[in-house]
Amino acid sequence: MAFTSNEFKKLANIVNDCMKYGIGDNFPKLKNILSLMKTNDDWQNLILAYGMKNNYLYGLPLGKPKNLMDNLRYNLKTNENGYFSKELNDIRKDMESKKITFKI
Repeated sequence: MAFTSNEFKKLANIVNDCMKYGIGDNFPKLKNILSLMKTNDDWQNLILAYGMKNNYLYGLPLGKPKNLMDNLRYNLKTNENGYFSKELNDIRKDMESKKITFKI
């Protein structure tokens, strides 16, 4: 394991802060943290540390809490036609290059 349990919790909180009000909050920091995940075990530990989190609109919870992968998909989609953003494709390419089997 690349990080301790407490480090995964800290990283999960930073990931959440990067996107809880919308992905524009801090995509470069989000991408940087996700790129630190080198193995399936790293991703699994980050997902577990993240748990279920809300997104917010004008300070109010928006919908039901989502897990990390659902929140990434929700925040990185670009339109209702199912097309995803360049940012999501960048994260997917990084995961594929490391042979990560989790899918966003």
